[in-house]
Amino acid sequence: MVPEGWRSPLVIAFRPDAPANTALSEGGPVYVSWAMINNGLASADRFFVDLYLDGVPVERWSAEELARGDSRIVQGWSDLLVRARLTPGEHELRVVVDSTNLVPESNEADNSYTVAFNWPQGLASPRPPTAPSRLPNLTPFTPPGWSSPIRIAETSGDALTVEVAYRNEGLSSIGQLVQVYLYVDGILAAKFRERDLIAGEGVLTPPWSGLTEVIPITPGRHTFTLTTDPTDLVLETDEGDNSF
Repeated sequence: MVPEGWRSPLVIAFRPDAPANTALSEGGPVYVSWAMINNGLASADRFFVDLYLDGVPVERWSAEELARGDSRIVQGWSDLLVRARLTPGEHELRVVVDSTNLVPESNEADNSYTVAFNWPQGLASPRPPTAPSRLPNLTPFTPPGWSSPIRIAETSGDALTVEVAYRNEGLSSIGQLVQVYLYVDGILAAKFRERDLIAGEGVLTPPWSGLTEVIPITPGRHTFTLTTDPTDLVLETDEGDNSF
């Protein structure tokens, strides 16, 4: 859906009310706006809308219901630089409606829209003076008594509970936002966040039983993937051990 006065259904700009994409300037804010509409013949129950940066989710919105003909607009979302570390050059921003396929639709091919933007050289996040060998290192880990960093248990009926474990195995503490994603068959199922992690500190999440409320699980085999620091916020000694 393109709202009246807008140029496209997804906009990235330096103003929260910009109707079209603008060039991003050094030291200026970054705002993202998007719009959607239900142009089907029936109402849509609860579903999710995801915003992707270069193929990685950076934000998720929940829509409890969207009646036939109704629309929704999110304007001036400003947390992109909080959720991801951008490097100079071209990037891709994509909004996906019903990102976990909860809603049966008459057309599944028109659920996304993509825009490209340039991140200027002067806006690159500065690298800290810390020696690479002494940087933090986020990674999934297997706690005592677990068989892997992801523990899945069946409760009554077909319900599942999921727990995950991750830690900072580096020599430096992390004094910023830490993000961890759990995917099921390549679809984002859950996000975990911590504000700080000292060197050697680990996190075991409490049992989570909301999986089937986010993703429809069909009979058969499925792949769970745990990824630490998916948006490259934290500079690490090893960027190759972030997934299990």
